[in-house]
Amino acid sequence: MSADASVDAAGLADALAAMAGREVWSAKLGIGSHLTVDLGDRLEQRLVFGGKERTRAIGEWRLWIQLAAWRLEDDSQVLLGSEDPRPAIAEKIAVLHGRRITAVNVTAPALETVFDFDGVKLLVFPVHSGLASASDTSPHTQWSLWRPQGDIVSVSSGPDCGWAIEPSSMRAADGTADL
Repeated sequence: MSADASVDAAGLADALAAMAGREVWSAKLGIGSHLTVDLGDRLEQRLVFGGKERTRAIGEWRLWIQLAAWRLEDDSQVLLGSEDPRPAIAEKIAVLHGRRITAVNVTAPALETVFDFDGVKLLVFPVHSGLASASDTSPHTQWSLWRPQGDIVSVSSGPDCGWAIEPSSMRAADGTADL
């Protein structure tokens, strides 16, 4: 990670630029305020739990917001926030379905990120300023993006905030995904 946060922000925005034009076909609330957004082509993901195999569809681009706050807004109003009642989130998050990502903007120093989906903006911002405790040895991952080339972009908060691209074991060479 660079010591110059503005370089990190610009580099992160560049790493996300290839998302432009991809269409959202799934946006789902997970545990707590975790949010998953699937874009682009659908891939089959094979899952094995307790010796039983099943498949599910995931996006060639998959955004997972985990340890960050987020909200959806358009030019005139806030549509939804990560701490809104779960039934409201489950209903209103569908506003993203069918929208294409038109821009991604990243702001230093905390790498706050705005994903623009045809005028509906998904704002993602950290809720941690650093490590949770003295025994915590790694920064909190605010969000991750699985990319079709088989890697993951991860963004972390805190005094050592930054981002990294790492290989993903989730994508197989045939375009399917395994966990």
